Amino acid sequence: MTAVAHRFVAGLAALLIAGAATVSPALADQAPTAAAPAASAPPAGAPTADRHAAAKQARFKKLDADRDGVVTRAEFEAGSQMMIKRIADTKPDRVKAFLALPPAEQTARIDGSFARIDANHDGRIDAGEWQSGRAGSIIPRG
Repeated sequence: MTAVAHRFVAGLAALLIAGAATVSPALADQAPTAAAPAASAPPAGAPTADRHAAAKQARFKKLDADRDGVVTRAEFEAGSQMMIKRIADTKPDRVKAFLALPPAEQTARIDGSFARIDANHDGRIDAGEWQSGRAGSIIPRG
């Protein structure tokens, strides 16, 4: 994990330990940009598999920060940090459990999740790997 990520995790830990019930709106997910419009959702009556695939595609586009069609390890880590912030709003105890892990274990969880999706192990996740992969949760379930 980079020094910036360690500082981010330490800062988030301080917020949670201090009893913060929510994360600042400034830390909320950014809306999709014009370069990456939000994927149109299937109609409400669409089969669950279609809605699930569309949601996965939207998450992939959100992770692909430079819009080059692949998610790098750095983009995946940044997305993981955003996920941690989102979960902190609704399940702060799970985030506290993650932040209580040693930094090496936190990194190992992110690395393991990335490796499970990166089927060809080229250090990049393409859209096909993303759709067929399963990352698993980096946050301990409580």
